[in-house]
Amino acid sequence: MSRWFPFQALGLSGNPFRVLTEEEWEEAALLPAALEEALEAGGHVQVLGERAFGKSSALRAARRWLKERGVSTELHYLTPDRAELPKVGRTGAVLLDEAQRLSRGGRRALVRLAGRARTLLGTHEDLGPLYRREGLALRTVRLERPGFQQFAAFVERRLQVFRLPGACPVLLGHRGLLHAYDSAPDVRAAERLLYDLLQALADGGPERGASGLDLLDAAQEQP
Repeated sequence: MSRWFPFQALGLSGNPFRVLTEEEWEEAALLPAALEEALEAGGHVQVLGERAFGKSSALRAARRWLKERGVSTELHYLTPDRAELPKVGRTGAVLLDEAQRLSRGGRRALVRLAGRARTLLGTHEDLGPLYRREGLALRTVRLERPGFQQFAAFVERRLQVFRLPGACPVLLGHRGLLHAYDSAPDVRAAERLLYDLLQALADGGPERGASGLDLLDAAQEQP
């Protein structure tokens, strides 16, 4: 195993749980069934939920869904110090992450934008009343804390994205996944735990072959 490419022995191009590029995030994000239904119905959509429930990932998956159908898109993330609506060009759909941060003026600009482009919002606050005051319908998709099966699907998707072409499948064992899920208060924390465990395993070298390797269980067994 090369010291420069420690994940190759695991059949991976890198640690799947590191910070992703925007392109990787869009590819890896899972589309919740309720959001897919809302997208198919058309119109404006808000993805509502608490911190670390997957709103940002859901927006990236929605963007992928739209692009696959030929819809031009823009995605903007509002930082805590950015309360105004960014300048938007001619596009079919605008996806706005952390939309609750918009100022009063930014919210007025948002509903004006909704008159000419489809909007998809990731938000902690229900913005339905804002749209209704302007005679606009806003469909709501509420996200809850992901269950264990959703978490397992998230992990498998990350592994698929980082799997090297032709590499043997790399598995994460049920016991290790359950440990990560139960030990962390939310998915972000579980993701950091998975990153650390997988990084330690890659640095130390797998104890078993890459084919059918139970990564997290092997990592937990190490002293």
